Amino acid sequence: MRLTDLAKGWLDLPQPAGGLEATGIACDSRAVRPGDLFVAVSGDKSDGHRFIADALRAGAVAVVGERKPEAAPLRVPFIQVPDSRMALGRLSAAFFRHPSRDVSVTGITGTKGKTTTAWLLASIFEAAGRKAALFGTILNRIGDEILPAQNTTPGALELESHLRRLADLGGTHAVMEVSSHVIVQNRIAGIEFRCGIFTNIAPEHLDYHGTMENYLDAKVTFFEKLGVEAIAVLPRKEPSSTVIARRTTARVVWYGPEPEGGVRDIENTDAGLSFRWRGRPIRCRMWGEHNLQNILAAVEAAAALGFDGDAIA
Repeated sequence: MRLTDLAKGWLDLPQPAGGLEATGIACDSRAVRPGDLFVAVSGDKSDGHRFIADALRAGAVAVVGERKPEAAPLRVPFIQVPDSRMALGRLSAAFFRHPSRDVSVTGITGTKGKTTTAWLLASIFEAAGRKAALFGTILNRIGDEILPAQNTTPGALELESHLRRLADLGGTHAVMEVSSHVIVQNRIAGIEFRCGIFTNIAPEHLDYHGTMENYLDAKVTFFEKLGVEAIAVLPRKEPSSTVIARRTTARVVWYGPEPEGGVRDIENTDAGLSFRWRGRPIRCRMWGEHNLQNILAAVEAAAALGFDGDAIA
């Protein structure tokens, strides 16, 4: 793909790079193949800028990075960007033909409940007969194909590749866990989310974020970036939801066990949970208030995405 097409609408290319063709994108110098565009990303453990020379020896035709190497002049165009991770996400989305425009993607963020809620929502997609993908802590799955999970959320290149594969296979929906680290590091840049779900926030990960204010702000940032046609699914009982609701332009959908949500006759026993939602009986072998919240998050998100109430139940 021509670099001008990858950068169209958001990045000014230096003149020598304009007509170049990239046969692939890599952010690991060990994965570079001849004809690839190499994106130098500064990570927590290593800095991709240190491996630009290795990428060039492997056949990279251009380099994207935040700063030029000082040791020697480059033999290929260098495209300077303020944030390499952001650039990697956008370049990956363009290279894989913006798969999140062909697949409805839901992101779930919060301290607890992400994994459970993601699996519940994926099961609703499948109960409705849709081919769907699940990306999370335990595994990544595209339809029936299971892939090992290295992180809570895969990197931008991997995500966009998986979403394109799902779309090409006729898939329609994907759900992924979105950690606060991923949000801050712009590892989901380029994905156009149709729906975002917030579960809760508790004092964890402060070794990374420093303060609860910073931690919450990371979550809020995810919802601020949702489009006006997207959906923000928020818990009524979580005080932080009001902050998110004020700062998102997405349509807000509330969830929780309160009667205004159409929830009645809740029974929480050793056998599991049962209740009525909008007049339909729902039963689940999980139990506890926390799982009731997770179930209702998945149920309301699915309803907002247009799924049939019987399939949801």
